[in-house]
Amino acid sequence: MKCFTLTAAGILFTVLITVNNASSNSNMEELVKKSMEETFKACKDKLTPENFALLNKDPHADNQEIKCFKACGMNHAGIMADGKIQIEKMEEKLNSLLGEDKKDFSKIIIGRAKPCVEEANKGENECDVAAGFEACVQKTINTKSDN
Repeated sequence: MKCFTLTAAGILFTVLITVNNASSNSNMEELVKKSMEETFKACKDKLTPENFALLNKDPHADNQEIKCFKACGMNHAGIMADGKIQIEKMEEKLNSLLGEDKKDFSKIIIGRAKPCVEEANKGENECDVAAGFEACVQKTINTKSDN
């Protein structure tokens, strides 16, 4: 279920989980958990039981319905509007959720996410935009952290 909820909430919550894993702040853990639950409740009607099971089995599973589920999560999280990624909103959200001691981490994440916005926003619809952004940011973060 953990992998599924990471996908459900989109890249913002993937980032927050990363931050949370590096922190012992139990308030952050509760905030992330609550946000993920709210997002899932708001978007669960976008996903069939078959795709729910698929995402539980493979959080990187990808089809149009899953892409649209990710878009719903990003819309609900406030980092997507009118079918486009709003990096400024993502930055605001991260900064509001992170303590002062994590602001530098937020800058790093946003710096790695920004190059993905322009390309992702070229998607044909919000579903493609969300999936493209999430895939790009995950790849960028994983590539940079491997160095």
